Amino acid sequence: MFIVIVVLLKKLNIKFESGKTENIKLPSFYSYQSDTFKKWKWTWELEFNHYKEKWSITNLSAYCPRCDTKLLDTSSYYSLHYRCPRCERHYSDYHAENPTDIQAIIIDNIKRQQRN
Repeated sequence: MFIVIVVLLKKLNIKFESGKTENIKLPSFYSYQSDTFKKWKWTWELEFNHYKEKWSITNLSAYCPRCDTKLLDTSSYYSLHYRCPRCERHYSDYHAENPTDIQAIIIDNIKRQQRN
């Protein structure tokens, strides 16, 4: 009986997952996944949340303004810190761009694009 239930759940899961991508129409802003804000280049991915029925920004990443290498986020609860693994530059507080601010700008840019 247990094996039958597991097999049925797997089949349902496969059908559920295959239906997810078929029902999503990619919006015009989907290709907008990188930009430069202030001094840094940022990249991100857009992911559709089926439960909330809305898009969200994931994997937001900053790049070194000196050598264009993805920065390592070494921030703490109290301050922003980034380190470049290639050129060993360190960026903190005053020089670091806040990902929360960047995400707000991305969302605002998308909304402005949709209004035009």
